[in-house]
Formats: sequence, C-alpha cells, structure tokens
Amino acid sequence: MNFSNSYQLKSIIKEYENSFISENKLFDTSSKKDILISDYNCKCLYMLLRKNKQGVSKTFVYRYSFKGKLNSLSIGKYPQCDLNNAREIAKGYNNIIESVEYKQKGLNLKEYLQLLDIRDKNKNKYKNKYKYITLNNMKNLLI
Repeated sequence: MNFSNSYQLKSIIKEYENSFISENKLFDTSSKKDILISDYNCKCLYMLLRKNKQGVSKTFVYRYSFKGKLNSLSIGKYPQCDLNNAREIAKGYNNIIESVEYKQKGLNLKEYLQLLDIRDKNKNKYKNKYKYITLNNMKNLLI
C-alpha cells in the first residue's frame, strides 16, 4: 500500500483508524498492529501506523539498507511533522546516503548523523569560545 499526496495519506489513516471500530476488511487488525505505508513520490519514506492505548500513532520513518540489514530512523510524528517536511528530510537522507563522504566513512546513517552533529557542536563550541575570548580581550583593552 502506498500514497502520493496528503489526501491519500489522510484517507488511509482514517481507514486504518476505522478498522478498529468496525469490521473493516481493508486492514486485518486481528493478526498485526503495525501497518507500513510507502510514499510513492519519495524513496525510503514510510508512514508507520501503530495501534496503541490512545488510538493510532502515526509516525514518518526513513527505512534504508546498510550492509544487508534493514534500518530505520524516525522522522517525526504526524501531524506535527507534515508530509512535505517528512519528504524534505527523507530527500536529505537520500542525498547523504548517495554522497561519497558517507560511503567512505562506512558508518550506518544513524552513526553518520551523530558524527555530523558532534562535528557541528564542536564548531559552535569553539566559535563561541573564540567570541568569549575576543570579548574579554576587548574589555581588558577598554579598562
């Protein structure tokens, strides 16, 4: 099952939610709780529908293969994260996976994103430290 626009996505979600209320034959809810729906327009983007105590949780996930294993990253909960934002993030992940630097590192996507996050934090840390040192030097010059 897949979707290509917000209208189709909302329709599938509604159908899944209604399947718990009535005897809907579209979804067999007796055997499994989770449904994974692929985005027809964006590679590796899925909507995970999961029955829970509060009703149905709707989460965008990015699924990719690394060294023969299927991995997934949560992008965000729907509707806080809408379809356009999820597609933008998934396309960014696709660009990373296709990049030469990513392939050279040999890390899975989650590890690679953590590495980039640490690198960015260190840049900001030293940038702020440099600003602090510069401000102190200026204060000393003015005194």
